Amino acid sequence: MTDIADIKRRFFNSIKRGTGVSYLIFKDYPNLDFSGLIIYGASKNFACDPHSEGSRAKYISGLINKS
Repeated sequence: MTDIADIKRRFFNSIKRGTGVSYLIFKDYPNLDFSGLIIYGASKNFACDPHSEGSRAKYISGLINKS
């Protein structure tokens, strides 16, 4: 069995990278509360180069809608 802290760490790392893995983790563990991590991801810009990457607002809003 996977540790809850490890699942949340993988989820947050996926949010920081902006990958779709966070959606898969969210889908696999619907009973876990990821709301704090989603809010933190929405309040901070994790882009390495914000000028070339653009906004992750659509990505984060999708996670908010799923939660």
